[in-house]
This record gives sequence, C-alpha cells and structure tokens, in this order.
Amino acid sequence: MLRWCAYCQEFQGEVAPLDVYTTTHGVCEACLAKGMDQLNCEIGEAHRLRAIQGRLYQAGKTGDLAAAPLIVRFAIAAGLSPVDILVGLVTPLLYRVGDDWKSGRITIAEQQRFSTFCDHIYELIKLQVKSTGVTFSAGRQALVFLFHLPGNDHSLGLRILSLWLHSRGIEAHEFPAPPSAERLLELVEEHSPRAILISLALERQKTHVYEIARRMEGLPHPRPSLIVGGYAIKNRLIAPIPGALFVQTMTGFDDLIWSLRSVKRRTEPQAVGS
Repeated sequence: MLRWCAYCQEFQGEVAPLDVYTTTHGVCEACLAKGMDQLNCEIGEAHRLRAIQGRLYQAGKTGDLAAAPLIVRFAIAAGLSPVDILVGLVTPLLYRVGDDWKSGRITIAEQQRFSTFCDHIYELIKLQVKSTGVTFSAGRQALVFLFHLPGNDHSLGLRILSLWLHSRGIEAHEFPAPPSAERLLELVEEHSPRAILISLALERQKTHVYEIARRMEGLPHPRPSLIVGGYAIKNRLIAPIPGALFVQTMTGFDDLIWSLRSVKRRTEPQAVGS
C-alpha cells in the first residue's frame, strides 16, 4: 500500500502488503511536530489521493493525453510534489496495469495506451523538476549507475527512479541500453559509482545478475554495491543472489544510497559513456 501524510500530502513510501496499490494515510514527523490543534485546522486541506489516482488510471486506459496536464496541475495544487506524483501514484499504477493485463481485466491496447499516457505524465513532470534545479553539493556526492536487463523494453519505471534520485541530490547515470558485463566493469573502474542499480523484471533475467555479481567480486575494495529491484524482486520471484542486495520498495532508498561507502575515483571525472 502507498502511505501518504494525511495533512501535508507528502508521499511517505510503501508499506505492506506491497502488492496492493491503493493509498493509506498516516502523519509525517513534520506534521506531528505541529501538534494536534494545528493539524485539526489543516485537515480540511487534505485531498483525496485515491480520486487523483483514479483519474490517472481512467485517463490512462483511454489514452486521454489532453487530461494529463490537467491532472498534474490538479495534483500539484492539492499539495503533491511533482516527483511524488510519479513515485507515489504513477509507479504503483504501472504495476497495477501489468497485473490487470495478466489477469485479462484490460486489453493489450489499453495497456499500451496507458504506457503512452504515463510517458506523457513523466515528461510533464520532468520539465517541472528540471526547471526547479537541484544543487549537487561538492562535499557530499553520490553517483549511481542505473539500467534494466536485456529482454525488458519497459524503461519508464527506471526513468522515474532516476528523476527521483536526481531530486534527492544523487547523480544517476541511466543507460538507455544495458551494458555488457565487461563494459560495465570498465565504467566502474573509470567512474567509481557508489552503487549499481539493476531493474530485474523477469525471472529468466537473473543469470545476468549472477554474472555481474561474479565479475564484481574481482574488483578491489572498496567496490560499488550491487542493488537489484524491480517486479521480480517486489514479488519475491527470485532467490537471493550472492553479492547482490535486493530492494523491494523505494522507501528510504535515498538514505540507503547515502549510507553506502563512498568509492574513491581512480580517474578524473568525465562523462559516462555506454
């Protein structure tokens, strides 16, 4: 389930059960600090997140691109941050639509229209996020590599994660196509990322993770952390892989990245190539 603050409308992350994509409410620490009297005055401003998510779902199934900017503006006016719209509303809907298609509740045409609609929402919000600008502190830096595995053509979830990390001051290099294990290790040697993030959607893709983890064992310490998420991990379809950390949700993920040991660069920083 998706936990939001009932007062300030800030996304608080996912809570069990993770395969239920509806919203639930709590109170964030900042709102708790205000005291109940102040919160009672503000409860009238709490907006119905389920209604916003429902509008996204219906407009997505019909491919109503004209509704996209209207829903985004409405959600922002309701107090949601642009990135929270993607992480807390759109991303869970992508999982829901995938499940709906598998169970026959929607057609492949509806699924494709929904994907196109969500791509449009992403581009609208990306413009919002980029226009505000994010300052990367010279004294607190974190670079991560981010890619999906061969056989998975759906990149929207990965792009959303990249934008979310960017909004948290974490530099994420997203590979448009998955690099080979050999090329990945070359780039690790050149750029020393703090972590390598892999989206694992299908059970059959696990062999690629095994190969990357095996090759990373030969890197000198400190070496990047190998973190694996995605549909197959969220739904516990894969047994633990030695050398890889499985992450089921994005809750606290930015704190996890900052907690990882920094890897000293062995070369001068330069643009990451694929």
